[in-house]
Amino acid sequence: MCKCKLISLILFTLLACKIANGQVYSLRALDGSAQKISVADNEKSTLIISCLQDTIYVHNLNNIEQATLLNHNFLRVVYQTRSGVGMHLQHTVILCINKKKLIEALHFESLFHEEFRDYRETADSIGGVAVNSTYKVDLTLSGDAAKDYKLNAKVHDAQKSKLSTKENFNRNSIAHLNFDPAENVFYTNQLKVFRYFTVSRYFTATGPKFREQGKQHIKGKFPVVKFGKMTYYYMKGYWYERGHDDELVKYSVR
Repeated sequence: MCKCKLISLILFTLLACKIANGQVYSLRALDGSAQKISVADNEKSTLIISCLQDTIYVHNLNNIEQATLLNHNFLRVVYQTRSGVGMHLQHTVILCINKKKLIEALHFESLFHEEFRDYRETADSIGGVAVNSTYKVDLTLSGDAAKDYKLNAKVHDAQKSKLSTKENFNRNSIAHLNFDPAENVFYTNQLKVFRYFTVSRYFTATGPKFREQGKQHIKGKFPVVKFGKMTYYYMKGYWYERGHDDELVKYSVR
């Protein structure tokens, strides 16, 4: 066995020992090489996604719900993040590898469910569910190579309120995503951006959730994904959720 292969084997063995509670998945990189991705969590509520020479961290984790291969090139990881009482918040990241680097081909909010309970004395049923909200995105992958990969998304967004029937709605839409073989990400369109944003990322420190925040001037043309009311930008290797008041929330770090 050559020296470089031996070093790679030792590195991956150390990686597997370090995150022994994880699962390892074999897939083919976009450059054609055989690769492995490890998916694990730790006691600091962090999702750890690793290959031999790259690691992605997602903080504020509640639990890993599932990790499945979409095909020979893509791994889908679905995880639940911490949220408020009566809420269930789920994110999905689709990963691939190119030139030994992990790539988030897509990272988005795939499920939000909330049951708002009314504890007022005037409520018909004190403590009963007054507002039931569900936002859900389901994806299917088609194509056999980078040049023709596509994602088809079904977006469901509904709300049923006992407090005000005027606020009730039930919306369904479909989004079609192409694959950018240069960036190796999925997108619905490209957008030119030239403005200031408040850029944040969530992380956990000794239990409570804190925010790291800063004002940045962002200029360029970026891949964009729009799923109903939710919009995401891909910039410099990371996905950002477009929030209110020109806020961008970063989903992962290295």
